[in-house]
Amino acid sequence: MLNLRVLFAAPLLAVLAGCATPLAPVSVADTLARDPQLSTLNGLVQQAGLADMLRG
Repeated sequence: MLNLRVLFAAPLLAVLAGCATPLAPVSVADTLARDPQLSTLNGLVQQAGLADMLRG
């Protein structure tokens, strides 16, 4: 009986995993702006005008 459950559960889990939506990549500039510990680096990136380049 356990083998029958595994036989049906494995393909079901594979289908559900295939339907998962991947997370959108986050740019370096967005990460710098969001993290307060990186505020100095974020300020320097802004002053240098590199934020748009780091957004991709």
